[in-house]
Amino acid sequence: MAIQRNTKQRAAVLQAIEEGHPDCGHPPYDIGAIAYMLGTEDSIGTAGALGYYQLSKPIPLCSLHRILNDLHREGLITFEMKMVDASAAGRLPRRQRHWQIAGLEVYNGLFNELAGLMRRARVVHGCTNSFFGKTWDEPAKSEAERRLLTDALKSFLQRTHPDKVDGCADLFSSAKTALDYVRTRKKVEGVVLELPARAG
Repeated sequence: MAIQRNTKQRAAVLQAIEEGHPDCGHPPYDIGAIAYMLGTEDSIGTAGALGYYQLSKPIPLCSLHRILNDLHREGLITFEMKMVDASAAGRLPRRQRHWQIAGLEVYNGLFNELAGLMRRARVVHGCTNSFFGKTWDEPAKSEAERRLLTDALKSFLQRTHPDKVDGCADLFSSAKTALDYVRTRKKVEGVVLELPARAG
């Protein structure tokens, strides 16, 4: 179904969801992240975001809710409900919509799964962490933890093999690099475990 009212605001929301923002992680995005990307809630980068998305003024949150629902009705974006634990902010846990471009749900799910596996693979041989000027050594993972991570990476490789699935070759090669790194018995200098550029 075609967009009936293709306004600048709708185009800006679609562009923000499609391109993402480094501060907001990987899709799907909640409405707070979309508002942040558009410069609606952050006062520091508002002028830059408005110029980038060719908006004359910030989109109010009530209008952003309406635009997202309209785009969903037209089949351009989809959402999934996620539980949000806001206990640190003094709120009760709640379900919240997380939005993404229609047709990329499977890829985004695999991408987020790989991000978690890569985070675990980076510290498999131990690492030095730094937080507010304090450093500490994180020990290498045990053989049982390494085996569990190896099995998870093998399973991921089977699900994203280029012969079985189209469009996931970048995820497959990144997971293969991570599996080779986990299988080595000692830390290899110069090996960089990075996620591929997000499709979209």
